[in-house]
Amino acid sequence: MSMRDAPAREGRSDLSIVNPPIVDGPIVNRPIVNRPIVNPHSAQALVVAADCGYSTMTWWTATVRLLVSVAGRRPALVTHRCVVERGKDLIDGFSIPVDVDRDDPTRLAIRWDEVPTISERIAGRDPAILDPEGSWRRTRHAETGGRRRPGEPPWGGGRMAGWPPSDPLPNGRQPGSAWVVGHSADPRPHMVGDEFTPSPDYAYGGKVSAGPRAYVGWLLVCVLPEYSERFATYLRTSIRPAYFAPVLPVGINPRDPNDLEIMWSYAPVR
Repeated sequence: MSMRDAPAREGRSDLSIVNPPIVDGPIVNRPIVNRPIVNPHSAQALVVAADCGYSTMTWWTATVRLLVSVAGRRPALVTHRCVVERGKDLIDGFSIPVDVDRDDPTRLAIRWDEVPTISERIAGRDPAILDPEGSWRRTRHAETGGRRRPGEPPWGGGRMAGWPPSDPLPNGRQPGSAWVVGHSADPRPHMVGDEFTPSPDYAYGGKVSAGPRAYVGWLLVCVLPEYSERFATYLRTSIRPAYFAPVLPVGINPRDPNDLEIMWSYAPVR
């Protein structure tokens, strides 16, 4: 099976905990005009600061930070605006192909046809997903140029107080820890009543779904089971910001690891 044919682990969701209003995005894309590339050159870029959209948008206008590497030149940090489609999210630590102006790396274009989907990255066991701490160190080093120590990764070694519990989980599930690698953002700060009101230059398509205590969104996680090797999954689920943290407690169906449940009742309140 080729990487393109291999299925991703797309976990089942627990959407029943919230019944939020749903807002449709605009249909027409607002164009993004980037400066033209005069002296084109093929290169790779490391995503240093991501923009994963809000809720369950299918596409959105993103602003990302990239470390662009061109042979024979020092890597350059570039802020880039582009339209991103769900499933090809630009997440911290991902490497992507770009065309860049050799004389001015701020002029670039992402070669979207060559950007792997999240499913392809999962199937290929991309270390950017399965080694979150290594990815974090690489992106922090890129941000600082190696001039200062990056501190400690946010996952804290995956430890959570009171987890796993001493009692068995419901329905025979096995405990695990989900390290959050990427997630869509909480739209509630931009909601006026049931209306999503981003900045005037922001465009998107798809759904924005939010309630008083939760919103529906996408999570990319690296799952560390208690008794087997780590794996990645990309799931659409209800996210509770009051309990949301870099490491989440999960219950795994031992007969079907794709059947993943976030055990919010065990997650500490932030």
